[in-house]
Amino acid sequence: MLESKAKWELKHEANKEELEALSCDDIINRLLSDRGVRNEKEKAQFLEPKLAHLASPAYLTDIDKLKERVEQAIDDGEKIIVYGDYDADGVTATTIMYKALTRLGANCDYYIPNRFDEGYGLNEKAIERFALDDVALIITVDNGIADVKEIALANDLGIDVIITDHHEVQETLPDAYAIIHPHLSDTYPYKHLAGVGVAFQVARYLLGEMPDEWLELAAIGTISDLVPLTGENRIFVAHGLKRLNQTNNIGLKKLIEIANVKRPLDERDIGFILGPRLNAAGRLEDAALAVELLLTEDETEAIMLAEKIDALNKERQEMVEATVNEAERLLDEDASFIILASPNWHEGVLGIAASRLVNAYHRPVMLLTENEKTGEWKGSARSIPGFNLFENCMEVKDLFTSFGGHSQAAGMSLSKENLEALKQFLNKRVEEKYHHLLGKPVLKVDHPISLKHMTTEFVHR
Repeated sequence: MLESKAKWELKHEANKEELEALSCDDIINRLLSDRGVRNEKEKAQFLEPKLAHLASPAYLTDIDKLKERVEQAIDDGEKIIVYGDYDADGVTATTIMYKALTRLGANCDYYIPNRFDEGYGLNEKAIERFALDDVALIITVDNGIADVKEIALANDLGIDVIITDHHEVQETLPDAYAIIHPHLSDTYPYKHLAGVGVAFQVARYLLGEMPDEWLELAAIGTISDLVPLTGENRIFVAHGLKRLNQTNNIGLKKLIEIANVKRPLDERDIGFILGPRLNAAGRLEDAALAVELLLTEDETEAIMLAEKIDALNKERQEMVEATVNEAERLLDEDASFIILASPNWHEGVLGIAASRLVNAYHRPVMLLTENEKTGEWKGSARSIPGFNLFENCMEVKDLFTSFGGHSQAAGMSLSKENLEALKQFLNKRVEEKYHHLLGKPVLKVDHPISLKHMTTEFVHR
């Protein structure tokens, strides 16, 4: 008998007779109950998400300050910069915020930092250039919550900064003009929005209406960022997929054609085909290519951009394969936390490669490459369920020159002399407190079913 490659956890035990007695509705109700859905109202919202179930953006703290400052900037003709991020969540969030501001008549442009030269988040050189260009207001999307020093510089240079973000809140908040963040909004009921979800709600408040045509962008960013598909995220995805399947966005149309995606598109097509292609632009070259694709109204330009992005994605796939192969030759399978560094690796694919290694060895992984400008190690980490990367790494934050992310994914830079100390800390921490999580992944089985339940009707429900 073959040994199982996973640890099986069965939530509900049932013998053959008990299973036969259960109806499909009985099983569905148990599955919903396990997800915190326990009454008829919650059940209806989960199974049939409606836009009316989205909370009012008015519940977001500082949203009125944001609106007043934007209206002032528009009235006075001030320059506004939408400052985004280079992943699919950041790209779609940038597109939505830019579209909303230009629809309102703002003097607006967007800026996405170069992953390799500038890194994630606000940076001082960009802010200094904005000051020289007479920018009066920066609105971040999918970043900014950790940029204390950079926002202090913007304030000194006379630039107001409004943060819209969803990443982990750190000990010290930036001194921003306003901060729109679900975790800093006590009255906002849903805390797990992606950056694009926050941007959508801000756009909705600025426009005074539901911008239905941008739901497809909200769905792409939400799925690509791997946030929980519950609550409002589920609403964005359900309605965004409907819009995507009849999209008028010429850039998306051409990307779908070139990627040879068959309709109707579902969440897997976003997660494994469209999202990775939008990500590839920022991973290997310039994420502005992806924003341009989503903004263009010219068919010829859309074809050119979609072909370029598709080619970058093919190149990205080859780089990931090479990185994983080299990493497997270097790694110590006895390490509790795999941390590897090589100047040969491409920074843009380290997160994907780390995820592949996590899946193969079921332990946290950090992959680093050399920043040619600073001489530091720079890279990405991915974790396993039960080990919070953000919380554990923040305990040794002095070892990093920069660090940010979530419980399961993070990006960082550190001086080379600190690498050994970081390895020792993280390996010891996992060995002492989380060793039981290593080895085989946990396969959680919600409920056994009998052959009579295995129908297409049951699956679609």
